[in-house]
Amino acid sequence: MSTFMGSVKIGPVWYEVHEVPGLRNPVNDQQLNGRISENEAVIQLEAAMCEQAKRVTLWHEILHAIGMHSGHEFSEEQLEALAYGIMDALQANVSLSVAYQVSTNKPD
Repeated sequence: MSTFMGSVKIGPVWYEVHEVPGLRNPVNDQQLNGRISENEAVIQLEAAMCEQAKRVTLWHEILHAIGMHSGHEFSEEQLEALAYGIMDALQANVSLSVAYQVSTNKPD
């Protein structure tokens, strides 16, 4: 069961964002913090994580989508570094925090 958190626009696509208790990889059953499905336009986040971890994981998944939409593939290490860097910049510079939104008002 997932809880709807909102949606985020990445490139031309709106992705629904859901919290999922016990999120696992459907291929190898490995526990996951986050997962993105381009075909379903859904980002899933592990519900048990703290809010800070959810924000970093959401940025990690957003960066996956940006890479896919632009024809680039980033390593997991690169995505982690970028996600943590973005969160640090947003937290250290409150004026930038407007750039971080999860909208619940997805256009029709």
